[in-house]
Amino acid sequence: MKKCFFLSAVLSVSAMATPSTCTLTTLSSLINSPCSLGDKIFDNFAYSGNVAASNISVDFEIVGTEFHVILAPTTGSGFFTDFSLTDRVSVIPGVAPNISRPITRSSE
Repeated sequence: MKKCFFLSAVLSVSAMATPSTCTLTTLSSLINSPCSLGDKIFDNFAYSGNVAASNISVDFEIVGTEFHVILAPTTGSGFFTDFSLTDRVSVIPGVAPNISRPITRSSE
């Protein structure tokens, strides 16, 4: 019984590791790497589709109290014709939800 309890404690500690800050990246870099923004942790990304995960640009945006995950195929990689994405968003207790981050958008 003690061995199972010890293993459970180790897994709980590793799951509480501090994730990196969510910034512009590729979807492939998020598949096994959670990130945080304000009081939210984005993790458990699972993707299937016709565009390679390494060719999908992912950005995070805060608008008021809303958190947006923005996905777009990189130039030249085609368009989504088959797409399935799941992720988990968790609230970090004791962290302020509103953080100051300017919204920047590029015009194309």
